Amino acid sequence: MDNAEATEALSKLFVQLKIRAEIRACRRESSFLVFDLVLRPGGTFRKIERHSTEIALALKALSDPLIYPITKDGIVRMEVMVSEQETVQFPSLVTTDAFLNSEARLPLALGACRLGMPVIADLAEMPHLLVGGTTGSGKSIMLHSIINSLLVRDSSINLALIDPKRVEFSCDDEMTRLYGPIARNVQDSLELLQSLIAEMERRFVQLEKSGCRDIRSYSKNMPFIVVVIDELADLMMVSKKTVQETICRLAQKSRACGMHIIAATQRPSVDVVTGLIKANFPARISCQVSSIADSRTILDRVGAEKLVGKGDAIIDCQEHRFKRFKGAFIEESDIEANVDRRKTWWHRIWNS
Repeated sequence: MDNAEATEALSKLFVQLKIRAEIRACRRESSFLVFDLVLRPGGTFRKIERHSTEIALALKALSDPLIYPITKDGIVRMEVMVSEQETVQFPSLVTTDAFLNSEARLPLALGACRLGMPVIADLAEMPHLLVGGTTGSGKSIMLHSIINSLLVRDSSINLALIDPKRVEFSCDDEMTRLYGPIARNVQDSLELLQSLIAEMERRFVQLEKSGCRDIRSYSKNMPFIVVVIDELADLMMVSKKTVQETICRLAQKSRACGMHIIAATQRPSVDVVTGLIKANFPARISCQVSSIADSRTILDRVGAEKLVGKGDAIIDCQEHRFKRFKGAFIEESDIEANVDRRKTWWHRIWNS
C-alpha cells in the first residue's frame, strides 16, 4: 500500500467512524507509514486512540499503530508498521560515525530509528536508566548491547553486574573490568550494593579534599562505575524495603562521583517499579509490555503495549523524547570477543 492509497483508506475510515481529524502528511519511513493528523473542532485524541485496531485493519498493518500527541506542533502523530523491521547488527552500529565521533562520556549504542539513523545516548547525562519489557521482547539483548558499547568505547570503566537469573551474564565472568564478582543471589547483590555505597562515600571524601564538585573537574584518575541489574523484580520480591532503600540511596548521590545504574525488569508493575525508584531513574527504555498499565508504569504514558517485540522499543530521556527504535542485536561470539579483547574486525576499526 503506497502513501496515496493509505491516505485515502484512512480518510474513508475517519468518515465512517466519525473521527474529526484530517491528514496533514503521510510519508513512508523504512517499515513504517507515518501520519501527521490535525484535530478538527470537536475531535479528540482519545477517540483516535480507541479506534487503533480498526485503523490497523484498514491499513493492513502488522500491529496496532503507535499514536501520540506532539503538542508543540499541534498535531497527532501515528506510526503504522506495514512491513518487518530489518535487524540492526551491533558491530555495524558501533562503527558508525555517530558512535565513533560521539562526544558522550558514556555512549550507549542502542539501535536505529525508523529512518535507519543510529540512536546513541549518553548514560552520564541520564544519569540512571530503567529498562522494562516482557520475556522475549529483546530486553536482555539490549542490556548486552549497552554493556558492550561501554566496553568498546571506554577503557576507564568498571562494571558491577547483578544477575539473579544466574545465567544472563555468564559470558562476562572473565571480564577484566568487573568491579567485583558477579552477584547471583539476593545476599550477594545486597553486599555488592553496600560496597558501592561505601565506594561512593569514599569518592565524595576525595572530591571534598580536592575542592571539586564532581568527577568532571577531578584531575586524578577516577574510573566510572556502571551498575547493571538484570532482574530488579526478583530482588524486590525477596527484600523489597532493603533493596529499594539501597538502590535509591545510591541513585540519589552517585552521579557526581561517576557512578550510574541501569536496572531492568520483565515485570514493570507498581510493586516493582515504585514511585521512589521512578523518581530516581529519569531515563526509561521500554520494550514490548503486556498491558497499558505496565506501559504507564515504565513510560508514564501508553504505547509500549503496541510494540511488536524482537528489540522494538521506545526510549524517553533528555536526548530522545519518546522515540521509537529497533534495538541492536549482538551475537554471543561478539560478547565473548569483547570480554577477552580479541581483535575482531570492528575492534580493528576502533584501534585504527
